[in-house]
Amino acid sequence: MFSFRLKNTNINIEIYVTRALFAIAAVAAYVYTGNVYVRYGSVILLLVVAVFTKTILKRYKVNQLILLGAGAVVTLLTSGSVVFAVVLIIYGFFLKMMSKETKLEINTETITVQYALYNRVYKWADMSNVVLKDGILTLDFKSNKIFQSEVKENETPVNQEKFNQFCAGQVQNNMQL
Repeated sequence: MFSFRLKNTNINIEIYVTRALFAIAAVAAYVYTGNVYVRYGSVILLLVVAVFTKTILKRYKVNQLILLGAGAVVTLLTSGSVVFAVVLIIYGFFLKMMSKETKLEINTETITVQYALYNRVYKWADMSNVVLKDGILTLDFKSNKIFQSEVKENETPVNQEKFNQFCAGQVQNNMQL
């Protein structure tokens, strides 16, 4: 009946982890590369990418999987470390899979939160209150847990008053059961 896309409010930790992986790749290239020119060239390249990861990803809109794949190729060619190249590629696929947005669906029977890897289904009987106000959706559970998230308003136009009336009615109906 109602469907929302929730804003990703997580800290961009993947930027920091990607930077760390590129810095470690630079160390691996320094330690395991025999040719001096290739060693320093690859180290400088990997360190520049490590420092400017956020700029490369955000401003130049380079796909993170492509950036990690290029880093894996440079690391493989310079250090010969297949294991580290595979780790970079696996990390890139993991980030791609985890970047799916969270969706929330509310109907007359349940509230379903669809995360990247799993779904969580709540019954109306578990709810004490459900409110949408100023773009923030709040699920207040009877167990004193609270779930709050910003809603992407442009993608999910919902009449706030009708939604809140619907939710109040559902909570009220399930309190009597």
